[in-house]
Amino acid sequence: MSKIHIKNAKIIDPNSDHHNKKRDVYIDNGIIKTIGNDLSTPKQVVVIDDSNLHLCPGLFDFSVNFAEPGDEQKETLLSGCKSAISGGFTGVGVQPTSTPPRDNKSAINYCINAVNDLGVKIVPYGALSKELAGEQLAEMYDMY
Repeated sequence: MSKIHIKNAKIIDPNSDHHNKKRDVYIDNGIIKTIGNDLSTPKQVVVIDDSNLHLCPGLFDFSVNFAEPGDEQKETLLSGCKSAISGGFTGVGVQPTSTPPRDNKSAINYCINAVNDLGVKIVPYGALSKELAGEQLAEMYDMY
């Protein structure tokens, strides 16, 4: 990983003393090392400086519908997660409504393992009934 110096960014985090304030942030190997005003930039550091920067904790989208498996021509788990990352999301909750639906352990595991090292947490929801038909319960214990 690299060293990053973000200059003059508005911090959006109600749990922080820096909430709604413009600060410099120094990140080393993915870990925030310093937050302050007018920090000096060390050598060999990527500098991000723009007039309208905002920083916030990672976002989680509780309801996404990725078409894989079944309709990969529309969207795959990989392309959906890359889009989520681009939008600042660090996690997504994937609905079970793909075709075929996610109603068993192997479908849940496939969803998790398809994007394992991408940097976004994927939480696939399991269907409550087999084939989403509402007639027989799905393998809920196994999916858990």
